Order: sequence, then structure tokens, then C-alpha cells
Amino acid sequence: MAFNVRSGGKAESVPVPEATVSGDLVRVGDLTGIAEIDAFEGPDGNFYTTVALEGIAHAPLSAAATVGQALYVSAAGPGAVTLTATAAGSKPVGYAVRAKASGAGEVFFKLVPNVTAVAAG
Repeated sequence: MAFNVRSGGKAESVPVPEATVSGDLVRVGDLTGIAEIDAFEGPDGNFYTTVALEGIAHAPLSAAATVGQALYVSAAGPGAVTLTATAAGSKPVGYAVRAKASGAGEVFFKLVPNVTAVAAG
């Protein structure tokens, strides 16, 4: 039995800005997910939250979305970021699981863990 891996991995505690609140779509490096709790101060003086890295989530989206459409975050973080349907210059975060009309509103999407690979040159 391997002792260098633990089961789960659906959520993880990560450093975030103090203003992070439960329900925020957050990005820290290439990790993107939903803050499960408000940021709290750790013993080291930094702020942390537990981020859901898998599952069905919902977040505001002003664009229309179709079922199965890829969704992205354009900001690098750290902390709260905005969901977008625009791929250019953005990081993929999941796929819409319900259709959404254009305009203000929330879209439900499947969080998809992914890795951004950079070719060695």
C-alpha cells in the first residue's frame, strides 16, 4: 500500500487573499475551484480556504452557455476570479451541465481538474 498518496483530493486547503468568501470561484496558480469556507488566518499569518476541486458548481456568467460548452477563468488570481466563455488567454475550468441564456445569471458546470502543460523549448 502506498503511503505517499491519500484518498480523496476533491478539496484542498490553499492560501488565498483575506477577502475570499465561501462560494467564490478562486484560482491559485493553476488550481481553480469553489471556496467552501471563508478565508481564515492560519498560524503562519497567511489566509487559507478549502477549495472544492471537483463536483458540480455554479457561478455568475454573463454570456450564453450550451450544455457541454467549455468554460474558463481569465484572471490569474490568487483569489476570486470571473467565469467566462472566452477561451483566448484563459484557463479551462469546466463544462456547462445546463444551458444558460445570455445576460446576468448563474451557470451550472462540472469542475474539471486539468493541467496546463508548457512545452520545453
